[in-house]
Amino acid sequence: MTHSLSSIPARKHRSAVVVFAAVLVLTAAGDLVCKSLAFRYVAGVPVVLTRANAADHRAIPGHEPMPIVPGVLSLQLTTNTGAVFGLARGGQYVFVVVSLIAIVVIVRVFLRSRADAMLFHVCLALVLGGAVGNLYDRIRFNAVRDLLLLLPDTGLWPWLFNIADAALMVGVGVIIVITWKVDMRPQSDQTESD
Repeated sequence: MTHSLSSIPARKHRSAVVVFAAVLVLTAAGDLVCKSLAFRYVAGVPVVLTRANAADHRAIPGHEPMPIVPGVLSLQLTTNTGAVFGLARGGQYVFVVVSLIAIVVIVRVFLRSRADAMLFHVCLALVLGGAVGNLYDRIRFNAVRDLLLLLPDTGLWPWLFNIADAALMVGVGVIIVITWKVDMRPQSDQTESD
């Protein structure tokens, strides 16, 4: 007896699990490796962060942004005790708890999703990988390491961020679009596919 992928939960479909796990690991590992390399080389001297000094911006020597794509993307080091883009500073324990809850929820949503929802799985894994990357920093340093500066010479984007933040934003953004597109289908289309 054959089942369509839409009737199989993701947790029972090897490809869905492999793609989800691969995107999760690549996102979290990519974020952590980039942070580690940037904090070692961008400031001219290695920046050694601890839980005690990570929130103190004096722990990072003054340095000029390092262009990656001139005029578009540069590397500049900072730490962030807030949420994405430095919003809601402080409350590290709240962010850790919220991150842990989000991780559990995302894994449960993935396990219960349909095996054929590959784009949804990739987006969930991006969000989860971003959450894991920033959670690691919060637990290890009591702050998140940020290093990416978009449009550095314009002042249009003043926030520093990291790969985890970008993965979170892309994943959530695409999930919103996917959900919106499904919700915008005519009622008869939704009924037939459900």
